[in-house]
Amino acid sequence: MAKKRYLKTVFQKVLVPVVYGSDCKSALADASIIAGDGQVILMGLVKVPPGESLSAAAVSVREVRQHLKNFTTLENIRVEERVHASHNPWDELVKYIHDIEPDLLVLEWPRDFNNPQRLGGDPRSTGGGLQISPDALAHPPCDVAIISVPIPEYPKTDLVSMRGGPYAELALQVSLAVARNRKAKVTSLHISAMNAASRLLLKKYLSLQAMV
Repeated sequence: MAKKRYLKTVFQKVLVPVVYGSDCKSALADASIIAGDGQVILMGLVKVPPGESLSAAAVSVREVRQHLKNFTTLENIRVEERVHASHNPWDELVKYIHDIEPDLLVLEWPRDFNNPQRLGGDPRSTGGGLQISPDALAHPPCDVAIISVPIPEYPKTDLVSMRGGPYAELALQVSLAVARNRKAKVTSLHISAMNAASRLLLKKYLSLQAMV
């Protein structure tokens, strides 16, 4: 009799940037749910205004480092020892991503974006986090999950929209990870004519479900 296969943790390393002056609680909570037994990595960042010396951020760097110490005792949380001060935190983050090669980067909407109204966000938002341009995600340095509200700590049902686009499989993987780590039920929503891409995605969904 064949043994039932179980999916291992898909997201072994989930990265959450912690930017000076912004709260990372929602992103951290969601990253922990997605990672499960995997590792959540916290990276501290301080944005330095153009024309100012990086050394001017010394006090802010210490504050971020002190804030990150609050998470060092949490299970499956790793805090990057160095806090990065940069005129362009997004570029600094991309360099770090290339170094550690995380499975997923968790960003928060609209906090981390400098022009959220372009993607339907509140035009009054100033994007107090990374302040990256939405265009920067046209070619992301790794898989990215953008959250707007915290995932319930113990969701009962996980609804995933399957449109057959380039990120549909990633959305499915995240949904299955949340469902597996919180013992929730996954419900897929697909409203469109069935084409070759949709059939392929459905086939992958059914095969992944069979292994959970």
